[in-house]
Amino acid sequence: MYIRIVIMKNIIGKIIILFLLLISFAAITFAQEINLTFKSTYACAYESLDSVKIENLTQGGDTVLYYPDTVLTINLAGIEEHLLSKQGFYVTQNYPNPFINETKFELNIIDAGEYNIRIFDLSGREVDHFISNLKRGVHEFTFCPGYSGSFVTSVNSEKAIQKVLMICAESSNKAGSGVYYSSLNANDELITKNTKSNFTFEIDDELRYTAYINNENTILRDYPQCDSLYTFNIASGVPLSPELFTSEIGDGTVFWTWDDVPTANGYKYNTTNDYNTAIDIGLVNELTQNFPTDVECGLKLNIFLWSYNTCGHSSFVEFEDFKEHQISDYVNNEKYYTVLIGYQCWLQENLRAYLYANGDEITYLPYDSWLEVDYGVWSYPENNPENDDLYGKHYGWYAVLDERNICPEGWHVPSDDEWAVLRDFLGGSSIAGEKMKIEGTDFWEPPNVATNESFFSALPSGSRFVFGGETIYFGTQSVFWSTTGDDSETWLYALLNTIPVFNHFGGTQHNGQSVRCVRD
Repeated sequence: MYIRIVIMKNIIGKIIILFLLLISFAAITFAQEINLTFKSTYACAYESLDSVKIENLTQGGDTVLYYPDTVLTINLAGIEEHLLSKQGFYVTQNYPNPFINETKFELNIIDAGEYNIRIFDLSGREVDHFISNLKRGVHEFTFCPGYSGSFVTSVNSEKAIQKVLMICAESSNKAGSGVYYSSLNANDELITKNTKSNFTFEIDDELRYTAYINNENTILRDYPQCDSLYTFNIASGVPLSPELFTSEIGDGTVFWTWDDVPTANGYKYNTTNDYNTAIDIGLVNELTQNFPTDVECGLKLNIFLWSYNTCGHSSFVEFEDFKEHQISDYVNNEKYYTVLIGYQCWLQENLRAYLYANGDEITYLPYDSWLEVDYGVWSYPENNPENDDLYGKHYGWYAVLDERNICPEGWHVPSDDEWAVLRDFLGGSSIAGEKMKIEGTDFWEPPNVATNESFFSALPSGSRFVFGGETIYFGTQSVFWSTTGDDSETWLYALLNTIPVFNHFGGTQHNGQSVRCVRD
C-alpha cells in the first residue's frame, strides 16, 4: 500500500509539474505573438502563393510575404522588441505549426554568445539539443522530431530562457530526427519580423490580405485575435451552367448548341438528370441527338447538360424542344396536336368534337339543366363559341360513356387507371400537376404553379355547372373526365392554379367537364 501511494504521488507530482510548465509556457509564448498562416487553392487544387500583402487598415502600414514564406508572426504589445532589448535574443514561433515531418524556427540574436537549444516532448524526455556560440543576426533552425506529438523548445542564454510549443501532426521521417542549424542572416535590418516590414499591430485592428498567384489575386479581411489560417480560393469554383444558343430539329435529329463557359474544362450530357452516367464530350459546345421517327406522336426532345472543371460540375440545365405531330379527326373536320408522355400518346388539346366517331350528333345543350339528362350533351366554356379552339368543349357524363365514342378513331376517353399512369410517370399526385399546365398567367390566373415540362399544355377551362349552363372556375381550374365510375359519381382529375397537385376525386355526373383522349 505504501509503495502504491508513493508511486501515485510521484505520478501526480509529475502531472502537476507538467501542467505548470505548460501554463507558464503559454503565458510566455501565446501572449507574445499571433501567427497568421496563408495557403491557397488555384482552380480548386492546392498551389503555392507567389506573395501575400498584409495591410493594417486601422493603423496603416503593410508588409509582404514572398514565396516560400507563408507565415506572418505579429508581435503583440512590443514584446519581441522588449525581449530583444532586455534578454538579448528572441525565439520565434515555428512555422508551419502544426506541421508534418519538419518545421522551422528562428533565433533572433542581438547579444552574441553561447546559446543552448533543448527540445523536450511532453513526457519530459529530451528529444535533441544544440549548443553553440552564435553571432548577432537571425539564425534559422529545422526540427524533425521523428514521431508525432507536442514538443517544447527551450532556448537558454546567460541572461534568460524562452520557450515555444511545437506540434507535429504526422511524422514519417524516423531516420533523420533532430534539430539542425539551417542558416544565418546577419543584416541588422532583418533582425525581427517587425523591423523587416515596419508593420505594427494591436488586437482589434482590421487587416486586409491580398494574395497573388499566376497573375491573379483575391482579397480577404479579418480582425485576428489568435493564430489563424487563411485559405485563398483563386480562379476557383464550379463553372456556370451552359446556356442554350440554338436548337434545330431535322429528320430524326435535333442539333443543340450552347455558349462557351469560360471556366469549364468540358461538358457532359445525359437524357436523364444523372450526372454520374453522363457522357463526356470535352470542350465541344454542340451536340447532334437522334430520336425515333416511327412514333407518330408529338415528342419532347431534351438533354441534361453540365459544365465541369477540377472544382466540380455546374448545376444541370435542361435543353428542350418539341417535335410536333398532328392527327386528323375526319368526322369532325378537326386536327389535334399530340404528345408522348411515358409510353402513352395523349391529345395535347382538349376535345372539340360535336359528332361521335360514327358521325352521329352529340346534343348541344347550353342553358338547360343537365340534372335529368340521360344522353350525351355538350356546351362551350362560358357558352362562348370563341373559346372552342383553345379550351375545347364541356361534355356530359353520358357522352363520355357512349359506345359510339366521342374521341377520334383509334383514341378513347381514359379510365382512372390510365390517368394514374400519367400522374405517376410525372412524379406522383403532389407534383404532377405543375408539369401539365401551360406556364404564366396569360390564361391561368395567378399564381399558376406550372412548368409544363410534360408538354401536356392544360388550360383552365373550368366546369359547366349542372344548372343554367354557368361555367365555374374558368381561369383557375381544369377538370377532366375518366370513364371510371358508378351510378352516382365518377372519378375526375383536376388541375388548379394555386397548387402543383394532380389527383382523382369523386364528382357528380351532372356537371360538364373537359375531355382529353389517349391513343388506343
